[in-house]
Amino acid sequence: MKAFLVLSFFIVSTLSYGQQFQRFGQTPLEGYYWDFQGNKHEGKLQVYCTTQMGAGTTIKFLETGNKKQKLTKKQVKSFVMGSDSFALIQNFSPSKLAYYSADFAKVVKVGAINLYLHKRRVTQSTGYYGAGMGTGFANILTETYVVRKNGRYSYIAIFNKKSFTDSFLPLIADFPVLHAKASAMKPRKGLSSLWSLIREYNDFKIE
Repeated sequence: MKAFLVLSFFIVSTLSYGQQFQRFGQTPLEGYYWDFQGNKHEGKLQVYCTTQMGAGTTIKFLETGNKKQKLTKKQVKSFVMGSDSFALIQNFSPSKLAYYSADFAKVVKVGAINLYLHKRRVTQSTGYYGAGMGTGFANILTETYVVRKNGRYSYIAIFNKKSFTDSFLPLIADFPVLHAKASAMKPRKGLSSLWSLIREYNDFKIE
């Protein structure tokens, strides 16, 4: 009975993940992409996230009347899918184990500090089922914020206390009031408030 309940939970969790993953690109959406020559291509886009050991985000593109084609990072500089914009960002580590020389991320905020949201699949153990059933694994869609300050070339992923303290806080040091506010936050609060901190900083730089 216990094994059945655990298995049922795993199936429900997998379905929930599948529904979440479907919302990120399984259904082709109207959009367009810009190539590195400055040309705009309109059509339908379909986006898939791979694991951190894979090639990163995969894009399939369907122009009106043409077959679907797979696009590479050498072909696409940025793209718009539905109401969301995505940019190609480079040389960042969204976790201690993952590194991308280049991948696409959703553009969340643009300003003195640009904020991106990178999505990838992570394989995680679902635990031990019971005698004779072994250990299960599931691919979980996870998100990581990545920032880049104008005038700098580096993209920095903010995903734990160390990256928040050592990498993000120095970026806002020229706004002492906000820096003190962010420094006083607990790590979890700081990470969840990242978008609002960046919005406040960008507004400060406009004034």
